[in-house]
Amino acid sequence: MHLQSTIMQAEAEFEGAAARVAGAEVQANTLSQKTKQIYCCALKALEEFGKSIEEIADDRDIFDSTGAIVVPMPMRLVELYFGHLAAKRVPWNGGEKHLSVSSISVVTSAITSLHKAKRVKVNDDVDVYMKQFVKGYRRTIAEKKQANEYPMMEGKAFLGKDGLTALIEEGIKLGPGLRRPGGEVIEGE
Repeated sequence: MHLQSTIMQAEAEFEGAAARVAGAEVQANTLSQKTKQIYCCALKALEEFGKSIEEIADDRDIFDSTGAIVVPMPMRLVELYFGHLAAKRVPWNGGEKHLSVSSISVVTSAITSLHKAKRVKVNDDVDVYMKQFVKGYRRTIAEKKQANEYPMMEGKAFLGKDGLTALIEEGIKLGPGLRRPGGEVIEGE
């Protein structure tokens, strides 16, 4: 009886291990190759940034003995990197602009994906920090767009004075009354 119980327990453990392996394989295949590349680049940039900061470059709570980022990722590294990203400017039409919100969101997703791949939960404080940071950054960029300090590439834009003037001029040319697509006037009732 004891032998049969031991065999059943071993089979259950094997099935559990097989299910975990199968689950990890499914999870590994959920990201497209392009997304994996983007996340890899984002994490590489994060790692290089961390190693360039003298005060944390040799910190074993942040980088392991091989130089890889420790998971779960420490808050200190996340705070420093997100602060760096918020201050970063990129070339834009002969000038510079802040990073887009989606660029910041990619870093957040890459960090989360790294944790999922290692089957480690993101620290709650890091998770909350990243979500709040993206939310605040999104608000900042929206305010800069409204103040015309950030290029409008998507979203709602206010109609400027020139655009409004052009619309009024076209309306005056058309005159009163509704028009059909061919230009025929539809008299009002």
